[in-house]
Amino acid sequence: MSGWRTQALSSWNNKHALYDYKMSSTLYYNTTEKCFQSINKSYNIRDKRFKKHTNFSSRQPITQTTVGKVSSKKKLPLLDLRSKDEFIQGHIAGAVSIPLNELVLRLYELPPKYSMEPLRLFGSLHDIKNARDILSNSGWRVDMDMRDCALQTSWAGEQVEQGLQGGRAWRASEFLFDVLPTTTNALAQVPLPLRPVAIDVGCGSGRDAVFLALELGPQWEVVAVDNHKGALQRAADLAKREGVQITCVDRDLRRKGLTDMKAHLVHGSRFLERGLFPEVRDSVLLPGGVLIWSHFLNGGEHLAPPRRPSRQLLRGELRETFIEAGEFHSLQDVEGTMTTRFQDVPAAFFAAQKPF
Repeated sequence: MSGWRTQALSSWNNKHALYDYKMSSTLYYNTTEKCFQSINKSYNIRDKRFKKHTNFSSRQPITQTTVGKVSSKKKLPLLDLRSKDEFIQGHIAGAVSIPLNELVLRLYELPPKYSMEPLRLFGSLHDIKNARDILSNSGWRVDMDMRDCALQTSWAGEQVEQGLQGGRAWRASEFLFDVLPTTTNALAQVPLPLRPVAIDVGCGSGRDAVFLALELGPQWEVVAVDNHKGALQRAADLAKREGVQITCVDRDLRRKGLTDMKAHLVHGSRFLERGLFPEVRDSVLLPGGVLIWSHFLNGGEHLAPPRRPSRQLLRGELRETFIEAGEFHSLQDVEGTMTTRFQDVPAAFFAAQKPF
C-alpha cells in the first residue's frame, strides 16, 4: 500500500463542510500477512482562521486509481554486499552496490520499510547473515533465499555486467515522480534563464533533491534546504554517488524562511510550515514557476504523526492559498494517502503554476 493513491471523493453539499463534517473511512493495513480491522472515524474541524476555504460542493468526484511508475509490488533491487572492487569486476545486472561495511550508514538509501517485497541480498554467506541481522533489526523484511556469491548457481541464468554502474535502491517521492513530467511541460512554456533554480524544502536525506537534479539536468541548480546537518551530509553523499551536484543549505525554515531565495520550482513533501506558503506564492516563485507539495491532512493524527493540527494541512488549504488567492493554474490537486509507520494516512497532493 505504498505511495499515493487518489480516492473517490463525493461532492459535499454543505457549504460549511470544511469546519463541521463527519467522514467515515475504512483504512486497511496489511503487512506480514496480518489484517488490521477497519476503522470508522468521525471528527470535526472548527477553525475560524480558515473560514474562507473552498466550498467543495462544486468539486467533481475523483475516480479511484493507482498512479505512479513506482509500485509497492515492484520487485526490489538486489543488494550486492561485496566490496566495490568485486562489484566492478562483475555483478548481476541491476544490482545495487552497498558493501556490508557501509550498510548501516546507507540505510536511508533503501526502499521504504513498508515495501511488500523483502530485500534480496547477494554476497558471502557471512556477509548476508550479518546484513540480514542489521536489516531485520532496523525494520526491513529480508528474503530468506540467500545467494552465496561463491556458488555458481547464484550466477546461473543472470546477466552479468562490469563497472561501478548498477541499480538504484532509493526512491523519490512517488507524487514528485509522477507529477514532474507535467511540471516540466508547464515550465517549457516559460522563458527560463540559463540556470533555473529548484528548491527542495525540508529535504531530509536528499532523495527528492537528487532525483530533481537527475531529472532536470545539469543546467538546473537544485537547492536542498534542511536544518539537520546529518541529513544534509547524507544528501551531499547521495548526490556524489549519483554523479550530480546539489547545493545544501542549513536553515531553520520556521525561523528564517525563504524570502532571500528565488526559484522556478519549489518542492516539499512531508513537511509543513504555513508561513512559507505566502512567501513562496508572492516572492520566492518567479513568474511561471511551479509549486509541488504533498503532506498529511488533518484527521489522520490517530494513525501516525504528525499529531498536532498545526503540522497538518486542512482540506483545500493549498488550493485557497495558491489558486484562489494567487491565481495559480492547477496542475494537480487531489487527496489520497501516504504511508508512514506502516499506516496509510490521509494526505493532499498539489501542484500549481504561477501566472506569467
